[in-house]
Amino acid sequence: MLPIMSLAVEFDPYGAIGNVSLGQPEEDAVSTITVNILNIILGFLALAAVVVIIIAGFRYMFSGGDTETMKKAKNILLGAVIGLAVVLAAWAITTYVISELNQITTSSPEDYGTPQD
Repeated sequence: MLPIMSLAVEFDPYGAIGNVSLGQPEEDAVSTITVNILNIILGFLALAAVVVIIIAGFRYMFSGGDTETMKKAKNILLGAVIGLAVVLAAWAITTYVISELNQITTSSPEDYGTPQD
């Protein structure tokens, strides 16, 4: 069954990766690659924050009523939630800035009209 499935894969001689082609450069290939790299990095950071939130939750649940352990777990949870908020804000800011830069660099001067005296 595996050889039949491997024949179904389409071969791209230009080596396309996602929507960026290695053989035929596009106008916004650099911005697309930048956005993809930033999304991957911020995705890993968000995943790390979620894992830390889960670990803090387990530490809180298994504290056994020890107030010091519960306090440490709450502090870890608070730090992880703040970290997740920072990651989401960074994603929103970078997405906005790159989209605005893309719009500015790909538009023509006629798009802005003529200055009024």
